[in-house]
Amino acid sequence: SSVRLACQSMLVGRSWGITGVHVDRDGKRDPWLMPTGQVTEFIGRFHAGQTRVALDLASVPKFDQPFVMGGIRPAKGVALVDSVASRTKDRVSVTLINRSFDRPVNMELRFDRKLRSVRAVALERDLPNAWGGSATERPLKEIRTQGGTSSIVLPPRSIVGVRADLTP
Repeated sequence: SSVRLACQSMLVGRSWGITGVHVDRDGKRDPWLMPTGQVTEFIGRFHAGQTRVALDLASVPKFDQPFVMGGIRPAKGVALVDSVASRTKDRVSVTLINRSFDRPVNMELRFDRKLRSVRAVALERDLPNAWGGSATERPLKEIRTQGGTSSIVLPPRSIVGVRADLTP
């Protein structure tokens, strides 16, 4: 199936800290992206193509999630890293979310062809005790690549966009 139109609840707002785009009720300041808006824009910028790639998640580290909140219940064996990938003929894009608040996670990505280049950027944010604020982007420089495999260290509390250009 395909999605022709998608929307985000609470996309634009002026009082809640979970809106994607925050607007000044007096119009004295231009609208600005909040963290949820930054994540939406970040993922949109990194993904290539409209073909979703199946991922082998067997080796992804797991943890037991102990928290209860609303309809969320404790769960065993939750993936420490969430991921989604898309591709065009010669490019694969992967978004990786490190759920660990305090430790980096080593990830090995294996592609179906040799790699011409790999670029990775982390979207990160400290956890203040208040709503709002912005996340910052930084390129990840420690990417090891050999043949069709790339190794990347995901910083704690980060979303990492990976763009891999494949050989023809």
